[in-house]
Amino acid sequence: MSRIFPQSIISSLPTSPWSDGQGPLVTIAIPTYNRASLLRQAIASAIAQTHSNLEILVFDNASSDETPSIIREFDDRRIKYWCHPINIGLTANWEGALSAATGTFFLMLSDDDRLAPQAITDLLHCISGPDQGGVAFAYGACEIRDTHIAASRLSHSAPGLESAVKYRIGYLRGQRINYPSATLFRTADIRSVGGYISHGKAPIDIGMAFAVSHCHPLVAYTGTTTTYYLFHPENFTSSLSINTHLESMCCLAEKAVNLMEGMGNSDAQETIRAAAWSKAALLAHLTLQGHFNGSINTYQLFLNLWQRRSFFKQFGCRTIPLNMAIRFALFHLLGVRSLSLKTFRAFCNGLLIKFTKKGPTQ
Repeated sequence: MSRIFPQSIISSLPTSPWSDGQGPLVTIAIPTYNRASLLRQAIASAIAQTHSNLEILVFDNASSDETPSIIREFDDRRIKYWCHPINIGLTANWEGALSAATGTFFLMLSDDDRLAPQAITDLLHCISGPDQGGVAFAYGACEIRDTHIAASRLSHSAPGLESAVKYRIGYLRGQRINYPSATLFRTADIRSVGGYISHGKAPIDIGMAFAVSHCHPLVAYTGTTTTYYLFHPENFTSSLSINTHLESMCCLAEKAVNLMEGMGNSDAQETIRAAAWSKAALLAHLTLQGHFNGSINTYQLFLNLWQRRSFFKQFGCRTIPLNMAIRFALFHLLGVRSLSLKTFRAFCNGLLIKFTKKGPTQ
């Protein structure tokens, strides 16, 4: 059944604790690499779920730290641990976890995140009921926490149930955020769209979510906080360059446009406008952030905007550089460069949502 690791992994995993042969309802997969101290909290949060019919797959990408010792601390037969002999890369490790999953539903929990105790219960309520067959996936709010900024909550304004088309448009505008650790899919749906490896240069998690959202007419939101996201310097997405971020968003926007088959003309045009707006807003956001984290000086900031000015000419996006100029001046007046980088990033994230919410055809 698996595409990448058909027997080498599955046959090596511990024996299933389900004697009735039916298997678990939910798989929580935790890919990890050299984050032993953070992994402990992620596993503990999975074990503490109010819904107990689940398996916990820990896929270790050849860690050299104390990860195996952390696993041995937990006496729970639902935990299955696999350690690759060599590092095979992030995407392949995710695919390995998906290949080994035996649950009907699947959630990918980052090793530096934690689930709220009722997370799986709330997510299942939105996707597994008798009337939920048309739901592509269910997601909850993600609360960002660290030692420098006040806790902030993502995806707090989404409707409980909306069309998959409206979800994709909302995501491109920054109005929807289904963080991987807060999103529950049907395992079969993820496999049917090619898992995490068939989505070009779009972000592997959201590219997959967009593809799955094309298989069903609806997307569900719990309205509750299901996940706690730890903001720290090692976050993978924090280390990507502006061009990499921009290229990923462009690919995601194009994927949304490519999924327009069967849409009404109004939804199709709105998707195109949202795609254009998302590129321009993200470029402005990342350029400004790059300046304040020291990777782009003032001259390069304005040069970046000028070289990519065609982005801002699409569908009324000319207001974004003006918004940037005003906020750039305010940042200097307020001495924001003296604040921590984490605080500034949080502030920038707020601006990105503000930019996208002011886009055309709300």
